[in-house]
Amino acid sequence: MSDEQDHKLEAKSDYVADASSVSTPDIDAVPAAELPDQELYHSHSWWTTYVFSQDAKYIGIQYALTAIGTGLLGLVLSWLMRIQLAFPGLGWLEPSSYYQFVTMHGMIMVVYLLTALFLGGFGNLLIPLMCGARDMAFPYVNMLSYWAFVVAVLVLLASFFVPGGPTGAGWTLYPPQAITAGTPGYNGGIILMLISLILFVAGFTMGGLNYIITVLQLRARGMTLMRMPLTIWGIFTATVLAMFAFPALLVGCLMMTLDSLLGTSFFMPAMVSLGEKLTHEGGSPILFQHLFWFFGHPEVYIVALPAFGIVSDLLSVHSRKTIFGYRMMVWAIVGIGALSFFVWAHHMYVSGMNPWFGFFFATTTLIIAVPTAIKVYNWIDVPLSDTYFVVAHFHMVMGIAPILVIFGAIYHWYPLITGRMMDETLGKIHFWITFLGSYAIYFPMHYQGFVGVPRRYFEIYDSPYIDTSTLLLNKFITIAVLIVGAAQLLFLYNLFASARLGKKSEKNPWKANSLEWQTPQMPPEHGNWGKELPKVYRWPYDFSVPGAKEDYIPQNQPPSEIIGAKVEKT
Repeated sequence: MSDEQDHKLEAKSDYVADASSVSTPDIDAVPAAELPDQELYHSHSWWTTYVFSQDAKYIGIQYALTAIGTGLLGLVLSWLMRIQLAFPGLGWLEPSSYYQFVTMHGMIMVVYLLTALFLGGFGNLLIPLMCGARDMAFPYVNMLSYWAFVVAVLVLLASFFVPGGPTGAGWTLYPPQAITAGTPGYNGGIILMLISLILFVAGFTMGGLNYIITVLQLRARGMTLMRMPLTIWGIFTATVLAMFAFPALLVGCLMMTLDSLLGTSFFMPAMVSLGEKLTHEGGSPILFQHLFWFFGHPEVYIVALPAFGIVSDLLSVHSRKTIFGYRMMVWAIVGIGALSFFVWAHHMYVSGMNPWFGFFFATTTLIIAVPTAIKVYNWIDVPLSDTYFVVAHFHMVMGIAPILVIFGAIYHWYPLITGRMMDETLGKIHFWITFLGSYAIYFPMHYQGFVGVPRRYFEIYDSPYIDTSTLLLNKFITIAVLIVGAAQLLFLYNLFASARLGKKSEKNPWKANSLEWQTPQMPPEHGNWGKELPKVYRWPYDFSVPGAKEDYIPQNQPPSEIIGAKVEKT
């Protein structure tokens, strides 16, 4: 019988804890610890407890708050852009400002919000707790990784205040236009963007190594890889992807910085700008596109894989159902991660590549849809390139889907962080406005793409080339954007007010099985587990087990306490 068959409910090998046939000490036995208990740093002041903290839980909260604050700036930029598109006659934004806001909005949301929040925020909060560890493997390095992220954000924001403002090259930063006169922010703005990304990658590398080593080396006794929650599998796999993908972005940023400051020609061909021949020659702009998208497409899964894992856990806990095909889901996550490095050039179909390369990347794009099973539009046809279809598709897949997962995760783990519950009524109002409003925004954009409305235009008027209906849709979409954005203020009120005014939570409010809810105190104290680390006896998805007294069985509950329960063999 295969491992998968052994794990399925339909063909599983159940065991019944029988006191007459097996002695209690044998039932409760787990492998001996391979490493001594972790020694922790204990803070001695308010500064080292809450600001320069080495506790992964505090660092996770710091990452989350910083990322959310940066994301709010990206939200405001989207408001300004949509008002310009809906009412171009008002002259709300100058053309240069519009393109600068497009660039900053895109980079902030993809890198400084989603990546930082999923890996830095949820990674720090959940990895030690769900794996049964006291903290990350290297707490001091973990603290440095967060402050490198803060410096990266400050450098990025500083570009708003340099002469010329931030770069307006688009979030993909394609050369030669990104560093050539005529592009907004082609001098100081682009340099600060590149330096910020370099700092971000350096900081993430410190954090990413921490995540990987903690998962591989500091799991609790009995916590095999195939007993880890899918949330951890998603974060772990995404971190491995990032460790391979981010160096390409780092190298591309360094090389473009040298092209701009020192006049090198990594990406700059011989060209004439504003009537003058530039000193560059021999560079390849297409090389930067390959480097960027070698990072850029795995980045989709760096965001998506943690979201897949979190959704799986939330559905299992709140539906009281086991995960069907757990091992296949684990291998699907790993397979998606591996295949994500073989599809990057499907972003470059119109770059003039050899058709055989286009065929290869179209094929690998279809193959990766097999393990994901949900990415219907994972390839974009050439006639739809540079239309609003691309904007709508990208935002639905890379924006709305993971952000809704983030909201769900915050509502779920909020009691773990604060010991209080968020207001349920406000949460429902926030959900329905956000959910329905998101589709009100992006479904019309798909239609606009099909009728040929181009993206990246800062103003669109009635003309023989633009369907009149799209002008009305621009106004409708903008109103929806403003309403959905305002609803996030309701969420923020709920988030902060509930920390003080919310109903006090019981220790395990969702009756979940995973270890983060089994700590001696809630919220967990420094070191998480008190004097003794937990022992793990099963996977985290034993819900509604026949013969069990409760409809859940925590991972650390010994078999001797569930005599007669037909639990899943893991």
